[in-house]
Amino acid sequence: MKKYFNELFEYEFWANDEIIKFILTLHNPPEKLLSVMSHIINAQILWLCRLQGKITDVKVWQLYDKYGLDKISKNTAINLNEY
Repeated sequence: MKKYFNELFEYEFWANDEIIKFILTLHNPPEKLLSVMSHIINAQILWLCRLQGKITDVKVWQLYDKYGLDKISKNTAINLNEY
């Protein structure tokens, strides 16, 4: 079962990374696009913290700029892979 979830996470991170790479090419990405991607990344962080039994101050609709999205997404992927 763990293998199945790892495959889902790998696909999700690949897809998110493709979208974030596109966002990085935009000079001024629409706020709605940043908002939705931020929400997706924040949900991953919140679920990871729940799995680990940790408390976080991340908010579901916390907004990141395009560079923050890239950094936080990659960091979350590393933490989930280690879990």
